[in-house]
Amino acid sequence: MAVEMHFHLALFLIFTGGHLSSRVTLPLRPQLLKTLGSEARLRILLVLARNRGEDLTIYKIAKFSGLDRKVIRKHLGKLIATDLVHMKSYGPIFVYAINSDNAPVQRIIDLFNEARLLAQVPVQLHWYDIRA
Repeated sequence: MAVEMHFHLALFLIFTGGHLSSRVTLPLRPQLLKTLGSEARLRILLVLARNRGEDLTIYKIAKFSGLDRKVIRKHLGKLIATDLVHMKSYGPIFVYAINSDNAPVQRIIDLFNEARLLAQVPVQLHWYDIRA
């Protein structure tokens, strides 16, 4: 419940530019608001934020996020259109990185930090009984 309240407050601060006033108006960036309204896109942003400074393929984003590659392809287009993610092409291979220069992205990363979502999740080890 508390994380959800922090999330909504952070979204409010992202769209108001960090200024609280007695009169609240709708943000001038409705496309950005729609983009952030998807759990899949937030998961993609979280994976890219955890791997800042690296370019990731769709395969790696799928591996780290648990999302299907078709879903990732669909949502990456919207993230690129709102300038939250950069895309580079190396021939037939496309790689993606979070746009750290974008002010809303910085606030989203701050939100992920405050919610302790950027900490690396421990890898689950599988143990096999070789005596069987």
